Amino acid sequence: MTVVDVHTHAVPEFVIDEAADNRFFGVRVVGDEIVHPDGERYPFQPEYHDPAARLARLETTAIDVDIISIDPSFLFYSQPRDDAIEVTKRVNDAFAEWSRDSDRFWTLASLPLQAPDAAVAELERAVTECGAVGAFVGTTMPGSRSLDQAGLDPVFAAAERLGTPLVLHPVEPKLPTLEGFHLPNGIGNPLDTTIAAARLIFSGTFDRFPELKIVLVHGGGFVPYQFGRFDRLFAVREEARLNISRPPS
Repeated sequence: MTVVDVHTHAVPEFVIDEAADNRFFGVRVVGDEIVHPDGERYPFQPEYHDPAARLARLETTAIDVDIISIDPSFLFYSQPRDDAIEVTKRVNDAFAEWSRDSDRFWTLASLPLQAPDAAVAELERAVTECGAVGAFVGTTMPGSRSLDQAGLDPVFAAAERLGTPLVLHPVEPKLPTLEGFHLPNGIGNPLDTTIAAARLIFSGTFDRFPELKIVLVHGGGFVPYQFGRFDRLFAVREEARLNISRPPS
């Protein structure tokens, strides 16, 4: 049996190089840390951006294939349209080289979702030219817009037509009660996934695109434990039935 890790992040080398010179959207490299303009900082190891180091790490695990996606802190939805289009192309081209050089790397496309028309074009290019096996999608857009509110039906339609899974990744919700103790990761990430999945269900997205494939990371968030409650909403609340005709489960 082939063991595939669907949720593993990396950053192309050009991101590290340009951040080291403060030429990447205000992101800097300070020592062995990446520092974002909002103050978020975290260490990066060689396997984070060096495919040879990543392969060496794989040899120490039981994983046969890494499906590589951009680090979620480098989702480019808040950048100007043209900048986001350019950088997502560069990311997808860079990761395509990883997968061409080793059959143990598959890749997920980055998409400029703030420009749905361009996101459709890049999804098609990434799949047909770069060999991407899916796309990497954040759960929320700037302005706290959820995926069902962001005019992304063209992207969903393209993914359905291409048979391309969309891997949803949390964009940590900024709730005051999550401050401290690393709870934005421990609770916020699975919560974000749960909200995104529930909204896609109740908005009727899966009714409009019945063949759309969605992957929920972090064990599906809290979704596996909530279907009974979702079905109860459908049974007793009219507003939960506005866009769907079947129970969520």
